[in-house]
Amino acid sequence: MMKRDGPPLKELQDALISAYPTRQDLAMMVSYGLGENLSALAGESNLEHMVYELLRWAEAHGRRDELIEAALSHSGQNPQLIHAAELLGLLHDQHSVTAPAFLCSAPRNLSLLNRLKEDLRVHGILGEKDPQASKQSSSVEGEDVREAISDASAVILIASASTRRSRWVKEALSIAQMYQRRVYVFWMQGDHLVEVMPTGWSHLPCIDARGERYETALQELVQALFKQTSFSASQASQALPPATTLPAPRNPYKGLRAFRVEDAADFFGRDRLIEELVEKMGALCAQEQQQQAPVRLLTVLGPSGSGKSSVVMAGLLPKLGQGALPGSQDWIIRPPMLPGKYPLEALMLTLTELFPERSPKSIREDLEDDSARGLHLLLTAYVKQAGVSVLLIIDQFEELFTQTAKEDQRQQFIDILLAAVSEPHGPLMVVLTLRADFYDRLSQYPELGRLIDAWHVMVYVLEMRDLRAVIERPAQLPDAQLTFEDGLVGDLLFEVQGQVGALPLLQFTLNQLFECREDRMLTQQAYHEIGGVKGALAQHAEATYQSLSTEHHQRLARALFLRLINAGTVVEDATRRRVVLSELVVVDAEETAKLAEVTNAFTKARLLTTNTVAGVSTVEVSHEALIQAWMRLQDWLHGARDEMRLQQAISEDAALWNRYRQPADRLYRGSQLMMALRWRKANLLSLEEDGFLQASLKEREHEGRRTLLIGLVGVTGVVGMAGTGFFMTQLYEGASLPKSLHPIPGLLSTYRGHSNAVDSVVWSPDGKRIASGGDDNTVQVWEAISGKGLLIYRGHSNAVWSVAWSPDGKRIASGSRNRDGTVQVWDASSGSVLLTYRGHSDSITSVVWSLDGKRVASGSWDTTVQVWDANSGSVLMTYRGHTNWVISVGWEPSGKRIASGAFRKQLEA
Repeated sequence: MMKRDGPPLKELQDALISAYPTRQDLAMMVSYGLGENLSALAGESNLEHMVYELLRWAEAHGRRDELIEAALSHSGQNPQLIHAAELLGLLHDQHSVTAPAFLCSAPRNLSLLNRLKEDLRVHGILGEKDPQASKQSSSVEGEDVREAISDASAVILIASASTRRSRWVKEALSIAQMYQRRVYVFWMQGDHLVEVMPTGWSHLPCIDARGERYETALQELVQALFKQTSFSASQASQALPPATTLPAPRNPYKGLRAFRVEDAADFFGRDRLIEELVEKMGALCAQEQQQQAPVRLLTVLGPSGSGKSSVVMAGLLPKLGQGALPGSQDWIIRPPMLPGKYPLEALMLTLTELFPERSPKSIREDLEDDSARGLHLLLTAYVKQAGVSVLLIIDQFEELFTQTAKEDQRQQFIDILLAAVSEPHGPLMVVLTLRADFYDRLSQYPELGRLIDAWHVMVYVLEMRDLRAVIERPAQLPDAQLTFEDGLVGDLLFEVQGQVGALPLLQFTLNQLFECREDRMLTQQAYHEIGGVKGALAQHAEATYQSLSTEHHQRLARALFLRLINAGTVVEDATRRRVVLSELVVVDAEETAKLAEVTNAFTKARLLTTNTVAGVSTVEVSHEALIQAWMRLQDWLHGARDEMRLQQAISEDAALWNRYRQPADRLYRGSQLMMALRWRKANLLSLEEDGFLQASLKEREHEGRRTLLIGLVGVTGVVGMAGTGFFMTQLYEGASLPKSLHPIPGLLSTYRGHSNAVDSVVWSPDGKRIASGGDDNTVQVWEAISGKGLLIYRGHSNAVWSVAWSPDGKRIASGSRNRDGTVQVWDASSGSVLLTYRGHSDSITSVVWSLDGKRVASGSWDTTVQVWDANSGSVLMTYRGHTNWVISVGWEPSGKRIASGAFRKQLEA
């Protein structure tokens, strides 16, 4: 083949005109790309190769524009030539030059890489800007690899003995699969291909380039790349039908909401899981036929955001409705229920449509049958035809642990459920969904735990092919017909591949891309503008927040979201909380209106969801993915865990107080009331909560009057017998009595050393001194008779909630609201610290000494009671029986037993 620097321009023009008789030929030829020089024109029998070399020469010498202009000027009146020349210019403007191939090899194969790189550059495959120049490294960042491969036309894998174990190679191949870049294996070293290829990739087309076969293999590789590019360009030249000929596309993506039964046609990517669910349901049905003890309960278990609810509703239920199991098309399938605060009531509401002639109250009475067989008996009476099953879906079963406050209600619901699914030949089958991180809660309910352990299906993270189906298959539906800009699907896959709980974020991003589409195309520009998968939801939430009209509305947004979330031990454990809209009606009517404006703004943005069940309107966070994605919300949660727990406890207790017709024994007292009143000062109360706390205050005042009268009667007796005066000490700025009560004659002393509320007071064993802890972060020791201050201990950095004197009077133990969970033991005379106990993980509410002075018991907001050595601080025992804050601990005189009380009226010994 003869080579020369370049032919005359006229010869180039003639070659161009003769080489492109049709549009299709032109598209194919130009797509081959441009290189560095012209190898030959004369004597070249392969016309395609001749044109390719022509274009390479023009590009290398900076004469492509001149070539296009000349083609246009010499086309004359020939329509074909005019069309060919114009199309050449059009393709030039659209940068149709072949994208460079991406070379991939193990880091140890640098010499092999460099050899192939230079040879491919001669053939115009890599071009001047080599993407490998800064990418080939064992420490390369995934984002750099992604960018290089997404820009490439193909991936060339250099196979050698080092390839199989290379993490770099596996990562690059995975990204190539995301972007659907064809991979060519160029086998340069190694005896057996199966020994050099990474596991799972041996199906790739391979070119044997070992030893003397290298030159032939190189030509084969170049030709393969040319053919691939030609085919891609031919496909790209086939235009879609004009948008005007098609109706507006339907949005097949669901955003944050779960898929429903009616969304089955849009649901993709879970075919194998659906098959497994159907098989498990079939096995459940077959138990009684095989003379096995019946267990008709199947649990779908998986992390938050894995699609548990969607696969049941849009996957399993449609299959059963189509008769996937014998007779399943005739099953009575109830709409999904959520346990919520009152699971038995939720179950009752689910059954009411089956018994229209009966009142909800009578249904509930049947459910509460002492035998726990109420649900079974109800459904048996309903089912008229033998063999017909009733399928109950219990979604978000974890609500039984996060929202159902009373243990007896939780246990009753579990007992009723287990009795119904275990009854021989019973009509009820149950499918429930449960977050995997609540699986450990089942240990407290052994029978339920054993059933779920034996009959569950795990929802795993989607593999790449299934994720691609989630993205692409809905877009291909006849009423959608959406397209993705090149590389967009790969970008989406790159962000979500292997990420637990990413499906809601992916659906939300796809929904946003649909709303920002250009005609029928989902674009890269929109993808970057919304922040990608990881940023789309957070950016949308923040934009909604910033759009609120005033700073006050933004403060109300914080209060709103803190009500709608259950605080976990850490932010990652937080769950959404459904509240009735009446909880958002606050004392001030103007504030209520503003709070409604905030709620409506986030509902319109589809970040909150409202619903109505049995005439009761509720609101909740649309998906827990928002809790993890929105950084502002995370910041709110980090600083408000105690505040949230207290608010939710007050809200639930207020609701129960009203539910049971406002009995006085359900009102707050003592430290429980004190904590609630503190919370009230800085937070927004609903009408129901405010009424509850107001009633608690009035009851305290009434009790104070009753106690005062009893005290005065006692004083009269004491004076008659012993001639002593009445002794009362005032602790809070000399004003501990209600203002409606008159000062009592004979007041012995008033101590005014604290600068804020006093939370704990204790006498010394000899009765001569008093120690008091307060919200000014101090413990103060003072004389009981004179009120003279003796010592101020300043070792705490937050309000001191509990103070206890050792039996020998030499030491004081004190615990504070500080979140570090420490108890400090210090010398009662000097104030010097003797010991700091660090066993708790939250605020200390109660501290008490054993009578022998050797041990200390402490209660905390971490829900534990801990017993520890008073001299060494070593923990002796941790009691974990409470489910809410421990607020009081007491030691039995014998020292063998401890009684403890928790915030929600839970007393244990």
